[in-house]
Amino acid sequence: RAGHPSAARRVGAGGAVGLGCARLAAGVTAAMLHALPATQLVHRYAVMAAAFIPYGLFAFAGAAIIFGFSSKRWARPLAVVAVAGLLLQAWWARPYWPATAPAVGSVTVLTMNLRCDTRGMDDLAGLVGHLQPDVAVVQGIYWDREELRGDAWSQLLPYGTFHPMSHLPECGTAVFSRTPLRQVRASSRQPVIEVTGATPFLLLPVDMPTPSKGLAPWLEDFQDLTEAVNAHPDAPLVAVGDFNAVREHAPMRALLEETGLRDAAELAGRGWSPTFPSDAWYPPLLVLDHVLVSADAVASDVQTHPISGQSHLAVSVRLGLVA
Repeated sequence: RAGHPSAARRVGAGGAVGLGCARLAAGVTAAMLHALPATQLVHRYAVMAAAFIPYGLFAFAGAAIIFGFSSKRWARPLAVVAVAGLLLQAWWARPYWPATAPAVGSVTVLTMNLRCDTRGMDDLAGLVGHLQPDVAVVQGIYWDREELRGDAWSQLLPYGTFHPMSHLPECGTAVFSRTPLRQVRASSRQPVIEVTGATPFLLLPVDMPTPSKGLAPWLEDFQDLTEAVNAHPDAPLVAVGDFNAVREHAPMRALLEETGLRDAAELAGRGWSPTFPSDAWYPPLLVLDHVLVSADAVASDVQTHPISGQSHLAVSVRLGLVA
């Protein structure tokens, strides 16, 4: 019996060390996927794993605590590795650090992905009535102008365009606006819409396919978006919608680097604003919905909004645009 407590302690210590090793392995995997973005594209499962790169911060932190308090001499070097990884992840996470938003903005943009699910339409209409946006971009909405005329936004946002899905033409992305819209001829499949008004700008509505069902369509849509943005280098531009990508994903990083677009949430000091999934027992984990703006724009007052029955949060952004 005297040996039982010691044995239990050894088992407990072994379990803690095993947990530390698992957390360190998770952190190293996240760091590798971030440092070597090409590794993300070897398989769709690698892309899905890359969506959790920001959580490498917590993996390294947990490993550092476990190894730091371990009595094993061989655990000390692992603690040093974990602390180094923690510092590196914290540095990479700079875009997510909170900051004070500039008190500017003349255009409010709202985006929401309904995923071709009509639940929550009353909530969305109420949100439009409350926020009074200048533009609303709704992905996965069934386009029926007769039905939509009965919604709260019909008088506030009387102008609209619709961009159907290729495999489900009755459902797609709708752009609603206070002011007239003009579709700009584009060299790619990516729609480009001119929003008129006191501060006209180009709007690119985005609804990327999920990479979990195949990388090729996802990568092609990113290429189309990049080409569309670069075709209009001198115009104020806003790309908004569901990118099905976090900031750390390779094609998202390439898009930002090649176009000069910036994430409005980061500009407003709200870079860490997860939007998916919003219908689970746990809080949203992934930042999949983005508002990207050209270099001559500023952003403030970024907010997320739950819509009943939906797996995405709506996102609203107050923008200041220079014509």
